[in-house]
Amino acid sequence: MPQASDHLRFGIEVEFLLTPREAHAFKDVSEFTNFVLSFYKSKKVESWPNIHVDLDGSYEDKNDKIEWSLTNDAPINHDKEYPIELVSPILHFQQGDHFRDYVKGVWDRIATPCIIGTNNSCGTHVHVSTSNDYTSVQVKAVARAILYFESAINALVPSHHLGNEYCKSFFASNQEFKGKTIGQAVAIVDKVDESHPGMVADLMNPGVDRNYT
Repeated sequence: MPQASDHLRFGIEVEFLLTPREAHAFKDVSEFTNFVLSFYKSKKVESWPNIHVDLDGSYEDKNDKIEWSLTNDAPINHDKEYPIELVSPILHFQQGDHFRDYVKGVWDRIATPCIIGTNNSCGTHVHVSTSNDYTSVQVKAVARAILYFESAINALVPSHHLGNEYCKSFFASNQEFKGKTIGQAVAIVDKVDESHPGMVADLMNPGVDRNYT
């Protein structure tokens, strides 16, 4: 587990459908996202992270990891709304940090000019890491915890996302764990050579598949 000198970092990705509250004739998603960007910048607190538009992954800047990002998300099904993914900067979970203010601030500033909606194709992802690289012992501990708590995590996942290709179950989709008990699955993790942390990642995410819960 994280050492005393470590702290947790995390990132949030939220998919939603945005509809302007007032009638606007936006010619495309680029013009719309720039409208949202301008509104946020005009209302944000000075100390809050900035925001940029990153359509089709074209944004390249040194501030990429310290700013909010508005991007279009192709997998979202939509009608007349704008399918948008909001990606957070790297946030720090430690005493005295203001990440709650940052999250609430950007959400409120988007909700002011826009109606925020969702449908069954929208999702939320949270990525967590320590401030230092994981050791082999830590990686294996995380893997054990994932397997032990997967059923509890799946109980929180909306039913329409269960079995989704972007929300795979380790016990249902990973051939190494399919049909195994929790004890048997954990034993497989325990046997992995601790001198190679990447081997645990390969076991949990075969083929560098990032779509497991």
